[in-house]
Amino acid sequence: MGQVDAKSCCHACFRHPDCVLWVYEDSTKYCYLKAKAGEIGPSHVKVSGLALDATQMLRYEAKVQQQQSFAAAMMEEEKRDVQSELLFPGA
Repeated sequence: MGQVDAKSCCHACFRHPDCVLWVYEDSTKYCYLKAKAGEIGPSHVKVSGLALDATQMLRYEAKVQQQQSFAAAMMEEEKRDVQSELLFPGA
């Protein structure tokens, strides 16, 4: 896979049924999906991980998204309260 980042490479490994290891080469922006563990390549390889890493990443991203949605809802509620107070002082 060409022209990706480490996060995309990790996700691609998670989605591929035979992938157990991914390697992202920063210098070329290339992602390698591996069906078995072994040598991951020369020293210019910057990032690598196991397919399980993607599961953890997806859980983390879901939690962050949930927290962001909650924060946005709280801000909207606060905004409505302020607008009500401005429109109807002391009500």
